[in-house]
Amino acid sequence: MRVSSRELYRQVWIGIIAILSLSSAQAQIPARADNAQTRLLELIGGYRATQMLHVAAKLRIADHLQQGPLSVKELAKRTSTHEDSLYRLLRTLAGLGVFAEEDGQQFRLTPMGELLRTGVPGSLQVTAQVAGEPWMWRPWGHLAHSIQTGEVAFDDLYGKHTWDWFVENPGPAQLFNSLMDETTASETQVIVGGYDFSGAQTVVDVAGGRGVLLSAVLGKNTSTRGILFELPHVIEAAKMEVPPVLAERIQFTPAISSKLCPRAATFTS
Repeated sequence: MRVSSRELYRQVWIGIIAILSLSSAQAQIPARADNAQTRLLELIGGYRATQMLHVAAKLRIADHLQQGPLSVKELAKRTSTHEDSLYRLLRTLAGLGVFAEEDGQQFRLTPMGELLRTGVPGSLQVTAQVAGEPWMWRPWGHLAHSIQTGEVAFDDLYGKHTWDWFVENPGPAQLFNSLMDETTASETQVIVGGYDFSGAQTVVDVAGGRGVLLSAVLGKNTSTRGILFELPHVIEAAKMEVPPVLAERIQFTPAISSKLCPRAATFTS
């Protein structure tokens, strides 16, 4: 009988736990405790999955697979990566259900893998990529500092406020803005469909990112005007992203300080 990679991965961990149990002073571990230990081990090792998904998202593996299965050799060629190392990554992610491995070291998308494609409904491609970016990853590794001092970990690591750092680093700022777009897009249709904005002459979106939600509201309510209130560098990005026909009805208003932007305060507190 062929055993799936996911089942094999699970059995290996169970074996490790069994060995640790036998070598411990407690020879007998109740079934309930054993389940708790397995679950705790999964939580402890969660950082590995985060980094694997980050790398897969950054390499756009799901986008390469959107037309059908590809061999790891072809994927390595397309992504300029080390073939054997990429195979180990994809095999592990297949064990977690993100991809599926077929004969000949070929991989295809699964329902979870589809959500790592760029721009599809419900996409989490940017979310997965951001989770492993240094400016997101390092502050979480510095969590103890925040707990001990009450200070913001990012500020201690980088020597300045998050939003000031983004102004000086447009690449990461662009990626963070894309994250906000992706997050907002998943909620936009529910908000626009669940609330009647037709009676509003002007809708103000405070800390509205690049205007994804405001654009959707104005697109459905053609007589309504909007005000987008955001940090200056985000406002400039929004002017480039909002369709011209909608931008004509939007007043782009930059905040003079990140302290006036609720999203900024929430992200760094």
